Amino acid sequence: REEGTSTHTDVPYGSSNTLPRVCLQVNGTDYCLPVVLESGRIRVESFGPGTLIKSDFGFSATYDHGYCVSVSVPSSYMGQTCGLCGNYNRNANDDLVPDPRASCSVGCGASDNPCPDCKGAKSEIFSNQNYCGIMSSPVFTKCHPVVSFSPYIKDCLFDLCQSNGESSILCTNVATYAAACKDAGITDIQWRREDFSVTCPNNSHYELCGNGCPSTCDGLAPPPDCVPSCTEGCYCNNGFILSGGKCVPIAECGCSYNGAYYKAGQEFYTGTQCQERCTCGQNNAVRCQKHNCGPHEECAVADGQHFNTFDGHKFNIHGTCHYVNDNRGSKVVSYVTSVQVKICDFDIVIDRKFKDKILVNKIFNSSHFFVRFYVK
Repeated sequence: REEGTSTHTDVPYGSSNTLPRVCLQVNGTDYCLPVVLESGRIRVESFGPGTLIKSDFGFSATYDHGYCVSVSVPSSYMGQTCGLCGNYNRNANDDLVPDPRASCSVGCGASDNPCPDCKGAKSEIFSNQNYCGIMSSPVFTKCHPVVSFSPYIKDCLFDLCQSNGESSILCTNVATYAAACKDAGITDIQWRREDFSVTCPNNSHYELCGNGCPSTCDGLAPPPDCVPSCTEGCYCNNGFILSGGKCVPIAECGCSYNGAYYKAGQEFYTGTQCQERCTCGQNNAVRCQKHNCGPHEECAVADGQHFNTFDGHKFNIHGTCHYVNDNRGSKVVSYVTSVQVKICDFDIVIDRKFKDKILVNKIFNSSHFFVRFYVK
C-alpha cells in the first residue's frame, strides 16, 4: 500500500509460526542476530517471528522466513521504485504494471504450459469456507469493513489451483489476510482452526498478538528503536530469552562483540588476518588470544561447512574438498558418500557405490591404488 510519507509493500503468501532464524550471512560470513554494521548505520535484528533489516536513512525490510517480505522506504524515494514494491506514485492501481527493466522467468501461462484451470467444480470447492472462503466468512466479520477480502480470495484460489489444494498454501494465504487485518487495527480475530495450528520450538509458546519487539540476549532488552506491534508468532516462555533465534535461560546468554552476537561457547576469529582467536565465555565475557595462521594457511571465508541440499534440508560438515552429502535420515549431521580429490594430473573419486574400487581419471581401479611422485 502507498502512503504519504513512506511506501510499505507486503509481498503476500506469508505465515508467522516460528521463532526468528538463528543466523544469517553478511558478505559470506555467518552471524547470529542481532548484527550491527557500519557503526550502527545498518542493523539486522529479530522482529516478532521474523527478521528486520533497517538503515539510518529510513529503509526497512522484514522477512518471516517463509513467504512474506515487507519493504518500507521514506518519501524521498517517491516515484523511484519499481518491481514488486510498485512505483510509489500514490496510485496503487498501477503498481503491478510490467517494468521494462525487470526480467522474469516464464512459468505457467506460456502457450506450451497453460496454468491449471480453476473454474467449475474445482473453483466451487476452493471457494467454500473450508478453503479460501473462510476469509469472507463470519470469522473475519470485524475486518470486512476495513480490508476487502476479494483480492485475497482471488490470490488464494489461484494458489490452491496451482498446488491442488495444498493445506500449507491455504494457511499462508489466510495468514496474509489476517496480517492485513492486524495492520488495519483488527487484532483479535481467532482464525486458526485445528488444521491451521502452530507448533512452537522448545521453551516458547504461541501468541495471537505478541510484542513484535522481543527482548534478546543483546543487552537483555528489545532492539533499540523497535516500535512494539501486535505480531502473531512464537515467543519465549517466562525465564527464557532469545539467543541467536533460540529461547535459552538468561544465564546461558552469549556475548556481543564488535557489533556481532556470539552464542555461549562459540569460537571466532577477529581481524583481516585472523590475528585473534576469541571465545564467548561465562558471564557474557569474550576472551581472546593472539593467533597466527600457520604455513600454507590463509585467513579466509571458505565454502565447505554448510550445505543446502536439493530437498530443502541444511547440513553441516567441515572440510575444503569436494563432497557429496547423504543425511542417512539425520536432519542435523551429514555424511559423505563421495569424495573427489584432484592432485597433479590425477582426478580421484571415492564413492560408496563403487564398493571395492575407486575411479582414477574416469577409469576404475582396485582400492589398493598407488601413485608415486618423483621430485626433480
